[in-house]
Amino acid sequence: GRFSIAKLVAMSGELPALEYNGMQLDPKKGEGLELTGLPFDFNVGIKGVDNLVTFDFGVETIKIVDNLAALKNLQFAVNLNQDYQPAFSGGLNIDATIPGLKDDFFTHIAYDNGFELTLSQGTTENPTGLGVQFLPFLGWGTIASEALATGASIVIQDVVPLMIQDLRNQYPAETQAHQFFAAMEDFADKMGLPGLATRIVDAFSKAIQAGLSGDQLLQQLEIEAFDWVKQRFSKQNAPDTAAAIVDLLKLVLPESALSTKGGRIQYIPSDDLPLTLLVGLDDSDVIGVWAGVEL
Repeated sequence: GRFSIAKLVAMSGELPALEYNGMQLDPKKGEGLELTGLPFDFNVGIKGVDNLVTFDFGVETIKIVDNLAALKNLQFAVNLNQDYQPAFSGGLNIDATIPGLKDDFFTHIAYDNGFELTLSQGTTENPTGLGVQFLPFLGWGTIASEALATGASIVIQDVVPLMIQDLRNQYPAETQAHQFFAAMEDFADKMGLPGLATRIVDAFSKAIQAGLSGDQLLQQLEIEAFDWVKQRFSKQNAPDTAAAIVDLLKLVLPESALSTKGGRIQYIPSDDLPLTLLVGLDDSDVIGVWAGVEL
């Protein structure tokens, strides 16, 4: 039969409100529920509206790299309609203070029926000065097409890795900053990010040479990005993808709370709370988010 969103919302909203060790289960009658107060202020929610149910997982702020940077508004959500058709959305902001630079920078990355990618001066709360929106692509603007076509590949493939290595070497091995940059190198290798960067640069270069419009470029970039995502979450690569993400998350979350289960990331917020969250590709080749409670 069809998925009864109304029943799920009604059942969730009728659960008793609970509070334990700072964690709080807050049912909202006719709407769903929210679980807050998890370690690192992570929250989990279930919400139903307009024949659509949303399972979301997120956190407002996690400080990283010896407080030189922060992950903000980290969110991942799965929407299901009455026919069990899923839709995914998510996003995060990365705020960074870079030694030697006068201004802070932040990056906004998101997906919700389309990709968003922005690099700006300032902070998430107070963007100032320079701002470049790469996706959705709004036109070439002041981008020097010749420089992009001839130099971007060199910058991404050679300069950026050397810069990360240099930043890593500036900090002692026992510092969080050194561990973060080392982990980023390892994560990029495991996830094949250099290959993705090359494909995106090639798409930009070919778009310039062919005189493509912004819409045509955006379509090509989405094809490249979706193809890369499909490869990373294929049955063959999903376990490595899950392991790479877990290794990175262990920099900010307790190691004991994170593990992999095949192609899925397993997160147990607390030994005192009988809740297990799973995200990724399961044994039946379904990508999703699962939550389980042991009573």
